[in-house]
Amino acid sequence: MRINQELPPPPPPPPQPYRPRRRSRKAIIAIIALLIIAVFIAILIYLAYKLGIQLNYGGLLSTAILVSIITLIRSTSRSEKSRRRNPRIKVMDY
Repeated sequence: MRINQELPPPPPPPPQPYRPRRRSRKAIIAIIALLIIAVFIAILIYLAYKLGIQLNYGGLLSTAILVSIITLIRSTSRSEKSRRRNPRIKVMDY
């Protein structure tokens, strides 16, 4: 009478090192374009102050640019996630 010895369970695979997700080329181009626009507006505001023109909406403008950059980054990462989950659905990537 022989007892069947079961093999011990295989060791768990080593954890993958954290790799940040790669952004799509369109997202990178859009982020760079927004940053260039932000720098351009900052230069305009600086020149306006040098010339003595008081601009009260400078802070509002920079806040709007920041918000648009953040929403762009979040929307692109969300569309990449949904595309990976369900490859049949085509997600419009702006």
